Amino acid sequence: MSEPARLDPKSRFGQVGDTWGNVLLPEGALERDQEVVFEGDEGGMRFWITRINDYPLDRAKRLFYYQAHPRSKDSTMERPHTPTVQ
Repeated sequence: MSEPARLDPKSRFGQVGDTWGNVLLPEGALERDQEVVFEGDEGGMRFWITRINDYPLDRAKRLFYYQAHPRSKDSTMERPHTPTVQ
């Protein structure tokens, strides 16, 4: 299994929760179903990118929606079976 992408917590954008949220990054920075972690999170919470949405204020950026898996601290977990929409 490849290493998850490491994200700066400052890239979180808009409304976020403990187990879901959005990050605003340049187009192509992440892919759907990609695993990510936030830098500085000692708990090791892992998330999956489940949606990629246009960002109307800047066409070069995208809103990447992430969700945690219930067993997100288990490094052997499989991708959750969450439908993805683009």
